[in-house]
Amino acid sequence: MNEETYQEISELTNLKTTRMEKEIERTEMEYKTVAKAKDEVYRESVMCLAKKGNGIIHPESEELQNKIKEQMVTNQHLENQLLKIQDTFCKSKGGVESLAITLYGKLTSQTINGQKSGNLACSLDKKEKTKNFKTVYVILKDNFFFLYKSANESSPIQVLLISKPASIVAEEKYGKANAFLVEGYVFVANDLKQRDEWINAIKDLKRWFETSINEK
Repeated sequence: MNEETYQEISELTNLKTTRMEKEIERTEMEYKTVAKAKDEVYRESVMCLAKKGNGIIHPESEELQNKIKEQMVTNQHLENQLLKIQDTFCKSKGGVESLAITLYGKLTSQTINGQKSGNLACSLDKKEKTKNFKTVYVILKDNFFFLYKSANESSPIQVLLISKPASIVAEEKYGKANAFLVEGYVFVANDLKQRDEWINAIKDLKRWFETSINEK
């Protein structure tokens, strides 16, 4: 590949990433607007019921409840758009990390302000016969799992996107009693308490677009 061809490919890749960044920003703003409108409608509905009677259904309240349902439909549509953007990233090699960079910027272990962090033993090879566990520093940020060699690193060695947080369960692997699986990777905590804390934190997480909307 000559230098000119390489430059053309690089420019096209950067253009695609920039377009997707703008699409994420635009869709998140729409999502945020709908969520805010839904909250306002809900508050109006509660105030209406409080003024008009205890739990009695009034025409005004029914109208407001219908508005809530309409907003929920729109909200779901925008959520689907964001998930499509996510899927586009994840289909490419290194796409999960690219999505994380698009959302959070630099992925240093010091700048990723996650919901939970700490050391865990991890089998970095997903093959069933693998029994080689190494200690890694893990940060849970939204539904991303960032893996670092230590707590002071400029970039992660692996980035996982947790697709089904509610399905995370303890599962003994390779004789490790305090193990649990995240996207096919085996993690081992120091003890039962630490394992359950990680599992509960993962189950309680919010997806990246839900968290960013609430924080803006």
